[in-house]
Amino acid sequence: MNNKMMILAVIGVFIAAAGTLHARGMARHGGGHSGGEGWHGKGGFGKKLSKRMLTHMRNTLSDKLDLSAEQEKKVQVIIEAKAEKTKALMEETREKALAIRNEGVSEIKSFLDKDQGQKLDRFAARMDRRREERRARWFGGDDD
Repeated sequence: MNNKMMILAVIGVFIAAAGTLHARGMARHGGGHSGGEGWHGKGGFGKKLSKRMLTHMRNTLSDKLDLSAEQEKKVQVIIEAKAEKTKALMEETREKALAIRNEGVSEIKSFLDKDQGQKLDRFAARMDRRREERRARWFGGDDD
């Protein structure tokens, strides 16, 4: 297998492992809506990846692929680098999605009467609060 294919395979395994770990970890270790830390540690996947999760991913790949110690170190470096890129992409995507949503609210508001516009403002504010509450519950506060 050439280097490009091996890298793509490792990235694919990383993505699959992250999804699996997320689903299993959140259920087994009290993450998600219950407010526990889960596999991701305090702060959740979008805030920071815990060393425990990254180590588990490396160990899983090592077991499945029979990696040497040297290969494990290389896999760990790749996993950590991709985790940081994923975090940045998630934040960028979230910001872009909010901008699109706000643009849509403004367009809708442009043809509403005053009373409807005020109702839309209250509705949008309520949705913003709920979104921030979910983020705080899922990903922890900003005080780490």
